[in-house]
Amino acid sequence: MKRTQYVIYAVVLREHQDIVKIGRTTQWKSRRNEYDSWNFANGDGVLDCIVFCITEEYADLSAVESACIDGLAMICPLHRGKEWFRGTLQDARRVIEDVLSAGQLSYDEPAAMRRSKQSAPAVKICG
Repeated sequence: MKRTQYVIYAVVLREHQDIVKIGRTTQWKSRRNEYDSWNFANGDGVLDCIVFCITEEYADLSAVESACIDGLAMICPLHRGKEWFRGTLQDARRVIEDVLSAGQLSYDEPAAMRRSKQSAPAVKICG
């Protein structure tokens, strides 16, 4: 039996590419579909994201997400709520990689998701 997939991800908005969100989920495909329908204001949906699939048998996903958020808060100002920051996808990627490495958690290489109005999203879902 396959275990639950642990995912830490970061997303950036189309019209506000200086705003990044870090999140966690055990159902990335469903979450990704939700993001496809996000529309914050006049087309300001999710433009791009990076997905880290944790391959450890057991991981405290909530603690990993909290450490990632705390790490990003050290280098990027908070924008809204507790997960949205004024920063870049690259900032989030570095922080997530640092947290996963510090916790000695193994993970699949980040899968990037890009969207454009001209083409369907090219998605690599790990797992």
